Amino acid sequence: DFDARAWARLARAAGMKYAVLTAKHHDGFCLFDSAYTDFKSTNTPLGRDVVAEFVEAFRAEGLKVGLYYSLIDWHHPDYPHAGDANHPDRERPGITDAGRNFDRYLDYLHAQVRELCTRYGQLDLLWFDFSYGDLRGEAWRAAELVRMVRALQPQVILNNRLEVSGEGFG
Repeated sequence: DFDARAWARLARAAGMKYAVLTAKHHDGFCLFDSAYTDFKSTNTPLGRDVVAEFVEAFRAEGLKVGLYYSLIDWHHPDYPHAGDANHPDRERPGITDAGRNFDRYLDYLHAQVRELCTRYGQLDLLWFDFSYGDLRGEAWRAAELVRMVRALQPQVILNNRLEVSGEGFG
């Protein structure tokens, strides 16, 4: 029943000026057709790129568009499970981080952000989420990530969640 055009018409009628869609949340499920995972909306019975439909519909109504992207991904095999104080499996017996390669995960994260910044035209907002503990700032290769986003989307408004909330980046 997803109808991006209906959502966009309602948003405009309600007086909204912009909307932000969660492109990927902590569970790692993507609402876009990422080349880097099979855990995505295009591999479900819906079978569609929800981000593409959202962006097109909201732009058609004259609204600004934004995307939310979780920095953490509990589905990815290289994301730390035992070492993440928020991971749902952190206390499950036998869970370790042995064999997980965080640099490989970061390559994945950066590649997906590149996809979001290159496939959907101008983005007005890009909201990252969820830095905490040791996973903040350069743990995400944040300077590199921000440089890439700024090169691809120079006008985009970024939030400060590459750092711990309220701390800012820089």
